[in-house]
Amino acid sequence: MNLLKQSLVKFFSTYNKKININKLIYILKISSDDYEVLKQALYELEQEGKILGDDNNNYVYKAEDFYLKEGIIQKSSKNKFYLNLGNGLIINIPNKNLNGAKEDDLVFVSIKKGEKHAKQKIGTVVRIVTPPQIENVQTFYKANVRKNYTENYYYIKIKEKIIYIPDKQLNGAYPGDLVSVQISDSKMGNVVEILERKNNQHVFEYKDIQGVKRFSPIGTVDFEIDLNIKENSEFNLGDRILVDLSLDNKATFIKKINNSSDLSSYIKALFYDSGFYVDFSKKALEELDDISSDISEEEKNKRVDLRDLTTFTIDGKSAKDLDDAISLEFKDNKYYLYVHIADVTHYIKYKGYLFRDAYLKGTSVYPANSVFPMLPKELSNGVCSLNPNEDKLAKTCKIEFDLEGNVLDFKVFNSIIKSNYKMSYGKVNDVLTKNKVEEDYIPYVDILVKMNELSNLLQTKKVERGFLCFENNFKEFNFNEKGDVESVFDSYRGPAEFLIENFMLITNELITSLAFYYELPFIYRNHEGPTIDQISKLKRNLVGFKSFIATIKNVSNPKVLQKILLTICKNKESLEAMYFSKLILRCMNRANYGVNNIGHYALALDYYGTFTSPIRRFPDLLNHYMIDKIITGNMNDIDLYLDDYKRMSEHCNETEVSAEKFEKSIEKILLKEYISKYIGMTLDAKIEFISHQVLCVRTINNLYGYIELPKSSFKGNKVTINGEVYETGDKVVVTLDKIKQNSDEILFSMVEKRKKLVKRKRD
Repeated sequence: MNLLKQSLVKFFSTYNKKININKLIYILKISSDDYEVLKQALYELEQEGKILGDDNNNYVYKAEDFYLKEGIIQKSSKNKFYLNLGNGLIINIPNKNLNGAKEDDLVFVSIKKGEKHAKQKIGTVVRIVTPPQIENVQTFYKANVRKNYTENYYYIKIKEKIIYIPDKQLNGAYPGDLVSVQISDSKMGNVVEILERKNNQHVFEYKDIQGVKRFSPIGTVDFEIDLNIKENSEFNLGDRILVDLSLDNKATFIKKINNSSDLSSYIKALFYDSGFYVDFSKKALEELDDISSDISEEEKNKRVDLRDLTTFTIDGKSAKDLDDAISLEFKDNKYYLYVHIADVTHYIKYKGYLFRDAYLKGTSVYPANSVFPMLPKELSNGVCSLNPNEDKLAKTCKIEFDLEGNVLDFKVFNSIIKSNYKMSYGKVNDVLTKNKVEEDYIPYVDILVKMNELSNLLQTKKVERGFLCFENNFKEFNFNEKGDVESVFDSYRGPAEFLIENFMLITNELITSLAFYYELPFIYRNHEGPTIDQISKLKRNLVGFKSFIATIKNVSNPKVLQKILLTICKNKESLEAMYFSKLILRCMNRANYGVNNIGHYALALDYYGTFTSPIRRFPDLLNHYMIDKIITGNMNDIDLYLDDYKRMSEHCNETEVSAEKFEKSIEKILLKEYISKYIGMTLDAKIEFISHQVLCVRTINNLYGYIELPKSSFKGNKVTINGEVYETGDKVVVTLDKIKQNSDEILFSMVEKRKKLVKRKRD
């Protein structure tokens, strides 16, 4: 007992806030056998005036100058209650201030001056000292807080089970924080302690909360902070600040950030709040000042001059950070493809300050219509970007193909190029699929057609080796002048997107083979095949396709899974093919970066790395330094890079996941904002496909989603709902219900089928 009391006194003397007995059990690792001993120890310490408890079993350290005084209630001959604190100090306690206390109770009281004379003291009972109770002690779990952005709730996962955390029980935790959670009988979680913050810097906004003006977090449920800030600082409602936040919610002011109400400012504030490095260091910006866009004659003479070669870029219409440009020559029945990649390493010195900032960021991030670049815009959009009609430094991979798309030879070298034109995917797709050619594109039609011809050959080669061609899309948002989402549409890949993908893929493959041959430190892009558990999950997802189940056990060979995917998606429209692609993708491992090559399952390649986006991806930038070694023949100090690359590849995996999660969270926030005005409304729609226990509809305002159905409702290619038979192509009326949990899929429910109008014959 004495040892436990000593431990408790030591603990409370350093723990400067209130703590619940259940959390105390967790921290001190008290077993259930010692609960009674703990209760008695706490009771005795409170009797001795060393700690103070409350009716909810919360305890706090009692300093010598504590404002509450402790004593035993006594009763005078006139039936008046009082405390005798010694030294002639008597505390009178009126009956109305007893709060349930009786004679001989040990109590804590608050004191104020009486009205009769200066020495009179009046007490109010605040606490009656009683032994604590230990009830409903549950197991404490360590877990990371998660957030469902579409339905706006917080939770943790314990053994694949979701434990919801009510807003009031978050206690200052953010998504991603490692916390200790107590599970109640109702299977709800209560954050009892924040063990480790995912990041320490967070954004708070100055708000009026129930008549009180104070700073409130933008990235989690409202909680109050102990803010360390200059006394003369003045703030207006809506102002946002960045703070460094401790585990016990003490906040140190860092700086004020943009408080504009528009969408881009809000996304930037969330970007800060999510722990990304938004700004560039002072030293990096000083280094940037020394970089010139002018290219010296000496540098030009070191490089292969390709400025007379017809060259252009193909990107999204709003892209400004142009990593890659392409050229093509066709002669002697051979294709000569030139893939030009911005020579970023010429400007970014290894381990310099710009390099260090790029490492911290790890990648450029593209939420909605915004971009947070890995490099300063002066480089990403200017000096390094392969903008048209400007001399640019590049690393060029020249690849020679035969008429069947086989690689005959390739080489990589430093070059100087001048892009002729900046093309967009949309307009190139118009040229290749609709024969719709804008005037500026006319000089390039023949070369685009020839490039597409080569791209198709490469696509065939990919399929032949077992490449998994998942149908994919991404959501794009149109905004009005106020920054509100005006419309949402899905963007699909056309021949232009496949052309760039195929050219970059073959370039990355060949460059990686070169690094692998020279045994250089290199950042590989690895992808492992599915595990036994993932195969089982895949079988469950494809339970409606019995003819494929028997072969799934052999998917260690990507060709088997490719056959399943191609067969299921054969003759299906994009929406349906995309649905099945997602089913299979959910059963796959993530690709990741590493210095040890293990191959890439989905690409069906023995080795693969990325090289073609050094402006946007840090692993590509790292790989450029190694290709420099090959080009220049300077193989000195190779071993010094290996440890650096291993550490940095692990960091790149973390930043990539964080970036993807952030982009997805912004997409879900915007999608939720857009569809909120349609939830519960009936909308005219068309059935796009019926398959695998879902019915897909697209509404007249271009929202598509699913109606989830029981297996028993299917018969052939038709489905029966409430006695009505539906099939693909039917015009229907649906109700928009919600966004599916942990997804961007919209769920609908069926209202009715639109009856076809039959023209009456005239007499």
